[in-house]
Amino acid sequence: MKTTYTMLSIALATSISSHAALTMATRLDASLFTSAGAISTWEDSSFYTDSDHDATATGDPTVVLNALNSMPVVRFDGNDHFVINHTYTTGTAFIVTEYDFTIFPTGGSSEGLYGAATGFGAAQQYFTGAGNSTSWGNEGGSGFEDSKWLDGVQTHTGITNPADWHLNSGVDTTPNSFTSWKVGGDRGFNTGRAWTGDIAEVIVYEDALSDFDRRGVEMYLNDKWDLGITAYEAGSFNTNTAGLLLVVPEPSSTALLGLGLSSMLLRRRRS
Repeated sequence: MKTTYTMLSIALATSISSHAALTMATRLDASLFTSAGAISTWEDSSFYTDSDHDATATGDPTVVLNALNSMPVVRFDGNDHFVINHTYTTGTAFIVTEYDFTIFPTGGSSEGLYGAATGFGAAQQYFTGAGNSTSWGNEGGSGFEDSKWLDGVQTHTGITNPADWHLNSGVDTTPNSFTSWKVGGDRGFNTGRAWTGDIAEVIVYEDALSDFDRRGVEMYLNDKWDLGITAYEAGSFNTNTAGLLLVVPEPSSTALLGLGLSSMLLRRRRS
């Protein structure tokens, strides 16, 4: 189901204090595709203000229509990945996936899902499904990121069947900046360690989101993709979807929007 944003919700997005609305770094949303087949780019829909940084494909990732909740997904066969050639930090990341055990990546046993596109040091951030387990953490044995969630459950341990989970969330309170990022692959490995299965959506924020905002994004993705997740942590969550997923306009744009709304209200009052 598509969400229609009203003028009121857009106005609300310009006035809320949610840090999430200010720091979205990238968003890859497969539900926006309208045609099936191999793709060479995946358009960024994060409304990032300083440049366009679409993801460029290596291999032949394929759009499959009517896949997850009757919406498109991007399918990876173990030889595909995307690179986002843009410098930003990853403080919080969300990825909706469907793992395929029938395909195994060529030339590697680890299956990278998201992280820095180059380098092999201890600071590399990534999701990975390694054969029969999964983790969200650092390379080099330096431990996991601060926090990670699989289908709403916080955990720092691997699980036995990656096909059992669909929503990956990770938070790093000391995020690192890299000049390029990889989706569907593991760092500088270009001939292996690639994801096998589907990716429906990737949402990345530059800073660490609060639990309130993180739960809000998780609930949005759960509902949108009909993941059926019932194991969310108890507690409140941000229901302001417009504020979480729309970038707040620049101050000049905000001022113009405010003037426009003021004029609308004034005209209504006079009529």
